[in-house]
Amino acid sequence: SWWVYILECRDGTLYTGCTDDVPRRLAAHNAGNGAKYTRGRTPVLLRYSEKQPDRSAALRREAAIKRLTRKEKQALITERGKETSNQAAKYEKRVRLLCRCGQQEPFALYGGGKCCRIPLIT
Repeated sequence: SWWVYILECRDGTLYTGCTDDVPRRLAAHNAGNGAKYTRGRTPVLLRYSEKQPDRSAALRREAAIKRLTRKEKQALITERGKETSNQAAKYEKRVRLLCRCGQQEPFALYGGGKCCRIPLIT
C-alpha cells in the first residue's frame, strides 16, 4: 500500500509527499536525504498520513493536497490529527539514529547523531 503524508518543517511550513514506507521516508527527511525542500528545514514532524490503494492513487491524492491552501491543509491535519499522532509516535519508536561512535538515540528526539546521520529502521 501507498501513503500520502504531510510534514511540518522546523520553520512551520508544510510539505506533502507520498511513499510506500512512511517510517523510512520520515527518517530520510530527518537525515537530510529526503526531498530537497526539507533538507534545510529539519527536523520535520509527521502531521498527517492517508493510506491509498496504489502508487497512482497516492500521486493523484498528493497533487490534490498540494493544490489546497495552507488553511485547508491545516483543517485536514486537525480533522485526522489524533489518528496521525498515534501513527507518528509508533513510527518514531521504530526509527533509530546510529552514530559512527556507536551510540543510538531515538530519532524522535531529532537531535541527530553526534558523528553522522544514518537512519536505521529497527
